Amino acid sequence: MPSPLVSLVVLNWNGAPIIGECIASLKRLVYSPVEIIVVDNGSTDGSLPLLQGIPGISIVKNAANMGFAAGMNAGFRAARGAYVAALNNDITVAETWLNEAIDMMEHDTAIGIVSSRQMNYFDRDTIDSLYCYLHPSLIFFQEGFRDRYTPGTARAVPARVLGVSGASALYRKQVLSEMQGFDERLGSYHEESDLCMKAFLAGWKCVYVPSAVVYHRRSASFGTIKDTMFYLQTRNRLWFIHRYSPLSLVIANIGWILFTELRILRVVIFRERVLFSYCKGLAHGFAGMRGQREARRESMRKLALRSDQYRALRKQKAIPL
Repeated sequence: MPSPLVSLVVLNWNGAPIIGECIASLKRLVYSPVEIIVVDNGSTDGSLPLLQGIPGISIVKNAANMGFAAGMNAGFRAARGAYVAALNNDITVAETWLNEAIDMMEHDTAIGIVSSRQMNYFDRDTIDSLYCYLHPSLIFFQEGFRDRYTPGTARAVPARVLGVSGASALYRKQVLSEMQGFDERLGSYHEESDLCMKAFLAGWKCVYVPSAVVYHRRSASFGTIKDTMFYLQTRNRLWFIHRYSPLSLVIANIGWILFTELRILRVVIFRERVLFSYCKGLAHGFAGMRGQREARRESMRKLALRSDQYRALRKQKAIPL
């Protein structure tokens, strides 16, 4: 039986210095067949002429920077594969990245999302992100960030998890269709967390596959506009908690929520000096909750049906397969 087509969607914004290396690594993949789709999000650094000179790729041209969610959705609509990878332009992949991940998804049709073992591009024994877990502050944290990766430990075992890093996630196309892609109201940040929670509530599994190795430069392009970054992170963080956390859980974890916010505020004031953007994010975050009441009610209804799995994954982070 032939292997299923995998669509590799790379979002590019002003990534001329790095996008070539990303695409070159995708062309070295052992797995076949794949299609490479690059979404250029209104780059102004000469990325588009560079991309047009690379053979064997499809290009989706956006006239402006639409943000991560809308940009990726444009790539998802162009994807023809049964599986779709969503990649940042600062990712390079190992040659065997897809092999076990696709095999697992083919053998278990309940697996809708796969988290890659995302390693530091510059120090390849250091973890960038293995998967995402629900921190007591009720937002997703990245497991293993800056730790050394050690084969033969629990982190080297495939496991059921709640969330993925959005820089290198693999999705079943059916999941993206059912969830209608990323929520474009979010723009950028927490959009993959939102989709993972929606998929979990719909009954899909999210699995961490340690053999699916990629390397991440981390915020090589989008991180250059920090005012926008802190605004979106702040607003979307509030929306995520509002959409997916029962009031009883918010009350029980309010100390952690406030403690985490104070740590962020210290960075905002003393290191990044983006207090206005942070405050604007808070204001818009709280104001925007009014328009999400129906979505929250639906999430709470579905969460009650999966409360045992939800508690188990909150407690254990990862459940070995």
